[in-house]
Amino acid sequence: MAQSLVILGGFIEMTKTTFEAMHPRFTAVNMYRKMCSREHIEFKKNLIVDNIGVALERPYDDARTRTK
Repeated sequence: MAQSLVILGGFIEMTKTTFEAMHPRFTAVNMYRKMCSREHIEFKKNLIVDNIGVALERPYDDARTRTK
């Protein structure tokens, strides 16, 4: 599953067994760019894709931030 997300542009492969999730804004745009390439669609700014990244940014930051 993680390898599929690397191919789709959602994860960065760190080693053969570890993966890192990218920032949601970057991930959303990266996955959209790869989809456009696969589907032979012109890549251009897409507010829906941008808003997906924005919506996921806070939960991503919360999950990555450790509170003491």
